[in-house]
Amino acid sequence: MIEAIDSILLAVPNLDGACRPYEGLGLFLSPAQDGRRSLQVGNAGNLVSVEFVIPYDGPLAEPIRRALDSCRPLFAVVLRTTDPSVILARLAQRGIHATRIDDDQTWLPLHELAGTDLILLRSSRSGHPNAALMAHAMPLRRLDHLAVVTHDLDVKTRFWADALGIPVAGEVTTPTMVIRQFRLGDAMLELLGPASPDSPLTKRPPGLISMASWEVEDLNALVGHARNHGFTISDPAAGPLPGTRVATVQGAELAGVNMQLLEYV
Repeated sequence: MIEAIDSILLAVPNLDGACRPYEGLGLFLSPAQDGRRSLQVGNAGNLVSVEFVIPYDGPLAEPIRRALDSCRPLFAVVLRTTDPSVILARLAQRGIHATRIDDDQTWLPLHELAGTDLILLRSSRSGHPNAALMAHAMPLRRLDHLAVVTHDLDVKTRFWADALGIPVAGEVTTPTMVIRQFRLGDAMLELLGPASPDSPLTKRPPGLISMASWEVEDLNALVGHARNHGFTISDPAAGPLPGTRVATVQGAELAGVNMQLLEYV
């Protein structure tokens, strides 16, 4: 039913200030249109867009304002689906109110139930790679995963499986957290729950983490690239997922969203 992550929405106070650092990394963004600019990563099989959006008068005005006020700019995940009516009917039976954005997009305020607000996008509106925007000097292969902190992991897991129709695809346990993975196309959405009552995760606010993890082919080279372009990035280290190495550009330098670079080894 749900095919993939189509895009993620990033609330910003102004487009130029938010997008300039990404361009400084060698990433191409679309020109501004209707208060938005887009960063596209992937190919025809796994294209994902980062949508930079500024405040405006419309259906998303209040979510954008809340995101800016809370300093949690990454505020919604857009899911591509062949038939949103089935999912919307299922949610309506649970008393969940959806807001129509346009003929093909529906806003779902699911922060409390799913861990993040969502937008359902009818497949006919899905994007296509723009060759002019894909020749990034900093090559990101695809979106690997997004992460959501939750203090009631089993409850959120059941909602994703029962209400949204997306079963658990995998689980990873570390000393501090349990990671439940949900496959959405070629990417994962991860629910992070505390592994024990004294886990540091219990002190973190629940919800979508302002972080996007991007798969890269040569982590060492891209760490060098980021530093050569004036960005602060952590040294490569073993990631929480088995068989991965990661390094992160801090969100303070990228409009509030951490950019995790992930290499499979």
